[in-house]
Amino acid sequence: MTMNVDYCKDVLKRYKEEGICIELKQGSLVPITYDFEDSMPECAALLSKWRIENPSLSPAEFVVTEKRTTAWIEKAILNNPNRILFMIKDDNQRYVGHIGISNIDPTKGKARLDSVMRGETTTCKTIMRDSIETLVHWCSTNFGVTRIDLVVLSDNERAIRLYRNCGFVSDGILPLKKIQENGEINWIEDATIKKPEKSYLHMEYIL
Repeated sequence: MTMNVDYCKDVLKRYKEEGICIELKQGSLVPITYDFEDSMPECAALLSKWRIENPSLSPAEFVVTEKRTTAWIEKAILNNPNRILFMIKDDNQRYVGHIGISNIDPTKGKARLDSVMRGETTTCKTIMRDSIETLVHWCSTNFGVTRIDLVVLSDNERAIRLYRNCGFVSDGILPLKKIQENGEINWIEDATIKKPEKSYLHMEYIL
């Protein structure tokens, strides 16, 4: 079968419909499915809690609510045919974080790792590294991806260290421009800013 973007979308759709899990050394990656409000009723509450407790996931500032998180899951994850988000379940059957993949394009051999977060402590000390390495291998095996990138806040030293330990290398700084509107703050990439208040570090993994 020829791998193209439509093929990837079909695979992701099947995972989101059937809840197909990816096994880890200690635990598993459980996809958020179309029926998550029934099959994983704690999902929105956990994502909301972790977002509040871990503001370094994203520079955006807004009021986090379960209703808003549910809407985000539906719009940004489930209704995006080229994106999937997995809950990370440890070997004690507890959800301890999440990790996602998006923008898969086998014709270019590329994909993006996103939404990587450990939200709970766990006895599985290497579960985040295992999750990243397993998902990278999954993308390579299923879609022929040879290059995976990500962006991380340039001052998030802990996350950067994790990614480097997984084989990602730095590939430049992306300046961010602050947008303040309706009591919320968002940041967009703007290469014209010479001394940005915030910036992303772009990283790549080449298989």
